[in-house]
Formats: sequence, C-alpha cells, structure tokens
Amino acid sequence: MNSYVHVHQSGTPQRVFLLNRNKEVVAIGVVDTENGGICHGREVDDGELKVYVEKVFDGSTPIYDGPQNSCTTLDDIADGGYLIWLKARLRYER
Repeated sequence: MNSYVHVHQSGTPQRVFLLNRNKEVVAIGVVDTENGGICHGREVDDGELKVYVEKVFDGSTPIYDGPQNSCTTLDDIADGGYLIWLKARLRYER
C-alpha cells in the first residue's frame, strides 16, 4: 500500500470520486495526505486537495483551476497523475 493515500479505518485505501460542476462523477482517485501541500509547483489552498487520478470517465472535463502542469482537460491525465481538486467536488467512496 502506498503511504500517500487516504486510508479508511479498515486499513485499505479510501477512493474518492471527482465530480464536475453538475456533481457528475468524471474520475476516480485517492487523496494524497502525505504530500498534499504542493502540486505542480502550486500551493494547495484551503478548500482544495491534492488527488492522484487513477481512472478518467469523462476526459472532456476541464481541469479545475487549469491549466495544471500544462493539462487543461482530464484527457491530459487519463494515464494517471496528480491534480488539485476542490474538496466540494469530491465524494468519498464508502
């Protein structure tokens, strides 16, 4: 198990769903709780989290506060990678 993921009480990585403006699921990933302060050279602000995106469902979704590391849509990170995402647009998997 990687040390950067948000770990559920059961000891397994806790997944998060990334939501778009309409609260539709556009990707799935895990929150980086160990190294969450900086992402692509930018400080992660209150109300935001650093997320490792594992799978993209809607690649046409614009990156929050993009571009981030030259990425403008989720298609640009479809193979996995880190992004800053709004806390209000994350839903934790149970």
